[in-house]
Amino acid sequence: VSGLQAYADNPKLINKLDALGDTNQLMSGVIEKANKVVDANPFRKAGDKNVKKSYDILDKSDILISPQSPISKLGEKINMIERLDVPSDTEKEALGVLAKKYQDLVFLNEKYQGQIPARNVKSILQSLDQDINLNGKWGNPYANDEVGNALKDVRRAFDADLKQVPGYKQVTDKASKYYDQSERFVKDYVNKSTGEADLKKITSSLSSGASEKLQPYNREAIDRLSKAMRLSGEQPIEGLRL
Repeated sequence: VSGLQAYADNPKLINKLDALGDTNQLMSGVIEKANKVVDANPFRKAGDKNVKKSYDILDKSDILISPQSPISKLGEKINMIERLDVPSDTEKEALGVLAKKYQDLVFLNEKYQGQIPARNVKSILQSLDQDINLNGKWGNPYANDEVGNALKDVRRAFDADLKQVPGYKQVTDKASKYYDQSERFVKDYVNKSTGEADLKKITSSLSSGASEKLQPYNREAIDRLSKAMRLSGEQPIEGLRL
């Protein structure tokens, strides 16, 4: 039985192994597996997989969608920034990016006379997702969240209108849940300055699993790591829950 398997099946084994001096070797195996899973972030991959499914669904749909709600959302954000007396550099940057997106949507609205086929909305969503998605694995593509949050509002406005497309809501709801887990997972275990799995955070979290005073936050973090390991095809560490 591997160290990880034994740890998962019987967390009380820690006490026995500690007496034999083998705890460090066991924890080393657990931490090594966990580090690889954190670095891969399977939650993000699962979310991306469901978004791709949603694109495929739109490809086959002839339902017409009005872009008026997304255009209004974007216009409201642009107007809010323009009304600022002294916008910051990041707000100025956001204004430039959002104004370009606004122009693109207005052009498409005119091109399709206010009713865009769902299959053509796909390219709009792909463009939005590309701008919303993180650079590399974890970094923010912009200096602040002004752009990201505004584009997410536009994305959600399109999603609300696309719920009438059969099957679309189901896969996008799954994607949203995975992305939510991904954000929490990153907060739990990633060093945001380096964008890499944080061994110190991982070790601290797993070590707390052998404590009788395991805090609720650490329990949730360990449970997320266990789910991530299962998604990656690794033996989960649910046995850490006391």
